[in-house]
Amino acid sequence: SSALTIEEEVSRVTDDKEQLPEGRWRMEDKSADYGYMPLRTRYQPQGCWPSANEVLPVRCAVPMNETRFKAFNFVWRNDTWWEKLKQYQLDLGFNLEFGGLAVGRTTENRVNEVEMRAHGGTGLDVDSSKRMKGISDESKICLVGYSHSYHLIYALWANKLGHRFIWARARYPSDLSTEFFEQYYHIRNCTTFVIGVGQWSAAAVNGGRGPYSLMQWRDEMTSVVTNEDIFKIDGEIKLFLRSIHHNPIGITIGKCQPSNWRSPPVIDSYNMILEKIVSNVNNSRLDYLDTTFITKPLWDSSHDWNHLPHKVSSVEALFIAYVLLVI
Repeated sequence: SSALTIEEEVSRVTDDKEQLPEGRWRMEDKSADYGYMPLRTRYQPQGCWPSANEVLPVRCAVPMNETRFKAFNFVWRNDTWWEKLKQYQLDLGFNLEFGGLAVGRTTENRVNEVEMRAHGGTGLDVDSSKRMKGISDESKICLVGYSHSYHLIYALWANKLGHRFIWARARYPSDLSTEFFEQYYHIRNCTTFVIGVGQWSAAAVNGGRGPYSLMQWRDEMTSVVTNEDIFKIDGEIKLFLRSIHHNPIGITIGKCQPSNWRSPPVIDSYNMILEKIVSNVNNSRLDYLDTTFITKPLWDSSHDWNHLPHKVSSVEALFIAYVLLVI
């Protein structure tokens, strides 16, 4: 049969990884503010659309409550890596305020603003002569994707590491042509690309393009990473397939029938396929960047039912910086 089954395509043992994660989330239960809350999955019941100054009924407020997540802090296994990472930090003389739960276009606008000030432009519209003093000509790392990628850029700047990273806008695997990589290589000096484009592929039907079946996701991502012309652009080109972030069970995901397919089983399957693609291709300049040990334990903590809160993004950003700049 030509049908793709999850068992055939994504089955694997996840408990035998040779390298343990670099840390874990720990509940700081000493604070009486948080109390002892059961570890139940947060979800958005049907009809629970919060609006300004609205007091949600109990049937909405209890399952949507975010309070318990405040008690969790990430604990790194050791601090030796942090000392190595500090040499890559650069204070450019301006301080971005990243407080609160700014999401959506607010975050996108702040990322665009800082890239304009630091690099002289955003995307492929850049004037290097306007680049801020102190930004070197060294090669950059492009975070490829859309809102989940610019939230990572946001977190990198908050940790004074943004000068090495560029947001490269893309939504679907089909956006990742040879020309895409050539342009970001020549205009933005990117030689490393961290690809995270699965959110749109698994989302609502959008212009007839989504959601992608497991087979379509496998085939299109395989086409990207087996495109030899991409690696011929420069001998230093390297691609990382970043694990796709999980989305909380919001109204559009949890209803029957869903109009948004970014449920945990789908994202898990997408990620398992990415890891298997990397293993099958066996290219030394291709790797799988698994950050699920950071993102998955608090997968349902997103304030806007889509993007990871800054507390989680910040940890993920530091880990990505460490992997790409230090190891």
